[in-house]
Amino acid sequence: MDGKLDNKAISIGKLTESGRIFLSILSGLEFKNEIQFYVHPDDLIHIYKGHIGKNEDDISNLIPLTIDDIRGIVDVLYHPDAIAYLGEDSKGKKFVFFREGEIGCFNLIDVYAMRRGKLTVKTYYHTKKGVSQSAMTLLAQTSETYGATLSVANIPILLESK
Repeated sequence: MDGKLDNKAISIGKLTESGRIFLSILSGLEFKNEIQFYVHPDDLIHIYKGHIGKNEDDISNLIPLTIDDIRGIVDVLYHPDAIAYLGEDSKGKKFVFFREGEIGCFNLIDVYAMRRGKLTVKTYYHTKKGVSQSAMTLLAQTSETYGATLSVANIPILLESK
């Protein structure tokens, strides 16, 4: 690779069968047999401009991301500590994957379900709140509008190992 972005989505892994079943039960959605997780260069640019280092505007609630945090996106998807399904809004069906951070905070990743068997990373940030507190805050903000659901128990490994 030459380091240039060609504006095409990049696959970061395939959803396991147990992960597909889990997300289907959580959301009530029917998924195709093969689901890929993708990240799009535009969304990486959004994450960089909005949440990395000095670019983070909301330092009262969020911890600026580091390059190591960005590398951890796959870890969040591989085995999250909690998953919320926030329903469908104008951008699509929204899942949020939570994982405890090393310093007692957690990483949060938003993923929108897309057609053709794709889940696409949309945003990623590091909150000062713990998983439970942050998940409950998100659910309170969206449950009346979109019928949100949350699971913190028996979450399977979501990404297949390469």
